[in-house]
Order: sequence, then C-alpha cells, then structure tokens
Amino acid sequence: TTPDMQFTLERVNCLGCCALGPVIVVDRDYHGKITPAKVKEIIETCD
Repeated sequence: TTPDMQFTLERVNCLGCCALGPVIVVDRDYHGKITPAKVKEIIETCD
C-alpha cells in the first residue's frame, strides 16, 4: 500500500478472465493486456 493509502498491490490467483491477462483491477474496473506503460496511464487517471 502506498503511504497515502491510495493504491494497494496484491497478487491473486484468478480474476476469471484469463484471455485478457495480464489483468489489473482498479476501483472494480478490469483492465486487460496490461503493460507497465498502461499501468502508469491508468494510475495517472486515478487522481
């Protein structure tokens, strides 16, 4: 968890969408085919 409590990173076994992997969930929104660049873009929109 970040010091400001805004983000937590957890490893999970299954999100039920293997065809989209790798996947992250942000505020209950699933984002598939994730790359490091896409993670940065998503985090920047969460302000």
